[in-house]
Amino acid sequence: MSLQDGMLKLMQSLSTESQELKLDVSSCGLTPDCIVRLNAEVSVFNSIVELDLGGNHLKQEGGRALAAAVSNPQCCFRVLLLQKCQLGLLGILSILKGLSDNYYLEELNVAENADQDEIHALLHDPCSNVFQTDINLLEHTSEVSAANAKEGCQEDLCTVNTDYNQLEAPDSEDEQVEVDVTERATNQSCIKNHSNLEEYEYIQELPAAIQMAKNLQLLDLSYNGFTKQLAESLYAAWGSSSRSGSSRGHFEGNTIHLSVEGVKCCHLKPCCRRI
Repeated sequence: MSLQDGMLKLMQSLSTESQELKLDVSSCGLTPDCIVRLNAEVSVFNSIVELDLGGNHLKQEGGRALAAAVSNPQCCFRVLLLQKCQLGLLGILSILKGLSDNYYLEELNVAENADQDEIHALLHDPCSNVFQTDINLLEHTSEVSAANAKEGCQEDLCTVNTDYNQLEAPDSEDEQVEVDVTERATNQSCIKNHSNLEEYEYIQELPAAIQMAKNLQLLDLSYNGFTKQLAESLYAAWGSSSRSGSSRGHFEGNTIHLSVEGVKCCHLKPCCRRI
């Protein structure tokens, strides 16, 4: 019997349990195909409230399968640990997007999944002045959304067109997002020729995905090569969402923890910052 077959049989047997279960299969050599097969029978997740898959090389394919799983109402995970799974930016983004309609998952750990050197090079590229325009815009829009939410207004994050010619953002009575189209057109060739364009686009989508994962109470994004400025942008998006409790962020070195008041990041101490 293969490892994948054994895992599937184990999960099938656990699915009949009436009590809530925690399953630790970290560093067991599980493959993306195993997650794809499990997702095909999503009912196997019925009784599992905490799943630790850390250390298994699930890669982007496994990340997409998990994204489909958490978006299924039958999946009742409250804790999902995926550190060191080689998910890449796309895998991380896929899972976060899958949580937009998930009302169960409270804790997600996707630390150490992106290539830190690759992300560092991307965010410090000579064209980074172009990239930073969009990151700053996302952060600014998140702050506007948070301010409007306090007044009872619900604003959506801006939509960034993939052709990079224009930006669309919701109107606000208090603030308007102005974009220098001429400058962006001048830098368009720089973006189009960038070898890591897809990774850049994933980074652009991260704040919106985090904002939509409203049920999350703790998100660990540590050691993925994110800069402090990007971390601040993600924190702004986290704080602009209508999740319960005051938002907190713990940034120290490569550590990036987003949480809410009363939830202990690092499982040791409360986060030290409050939005």
